[in-house]
Amino acid sequence: MLTRPGERHHIAQFYQDEDFLIEALTQFVGGGLAEGEGVVVFATSAHWEASVCRFAAHNVFLQDAESRGQLAFMDAGTALSSVMVDGMPDWKRFQDIVGTVVNLTRRKYPRVRAFGEMVNLLWQRGEHAAALRLEELWNHLIKVQDLSVCCAYRIDNPHEAGYEVCGLHSHLIPARDYGEFEASVNRASEALVGPRIAEMLRALASAHRPLTDMPVAQSTVLWMNEHMPVTARKVLSRARRRHRSRSPAVTTRS
Repeated sequence: MLTRPGERHHIAQFYQDEDFLIEALTQFVGGGLAEGEGVVVFATSAHWEASVCRFAAHNVFLQDAESRGQLAFMDAGTALSSVMVDGMPDWKRFQDIVGTVVNLTRRKYPRVRAFGEMVNLLWQRGEHAAALRLEELWNHLIKVQDLSVCCAYRIDNPHEAGYEVCGLHSHLIPARDYGEFEASVNRASEALVGPRIAEMLRALASAHRPLTDMPVAQSTVLWMNEHMPVTARKVLSRARRRHRSRSPAVTTRS
């Protein structure tokens, strides 16, 4: 998903672990460079510097990609302040800042992918409406430019963002090892409501899952939070405890 996203894929990368984010950013950028694509990054300077160091640790140095116009970086905070008007992202400014960088990269590399943390800066400040508007602008640019985009959110699970954020993305990457997390959610559900009702809830969630491509456990928790919020919180709390005790350090599945 991260190394070879499809055309017009709009991925939401949720994270709590900073190392997981740096790993995802490195995979996304490294995959684009390896595929001969142009790569545009709107990340915080701290996250970008950590990613550059990770590349250097494997004897991969990004200066050449930057000098030939294949890679472009802009600080997410600087870019965000440049696209805001009266507290909301503005389409014209978004085109002038983000669209211009994309167009300059596309002159040499017809296929371009972009990584962004601007939405996360808004989300962490509680400016959720502005974050959703920015995602809408990304979706419009994706259609116009045939981009692949990955947006990072410091969110533990999709129920914290709700259907709005998930619905504005084509794919969701919610955890380091979501196979193990799915097992944790299933066992927590069965322990709280019993195997038969847990299976019924999974079936209901599957029948009403959003268009976003996400693991079954995440769509189940999302549906339960919408219709059974108290039970959802209990399931998630129990699942987290089990998941963290069984998998303290695992690799990303993308």
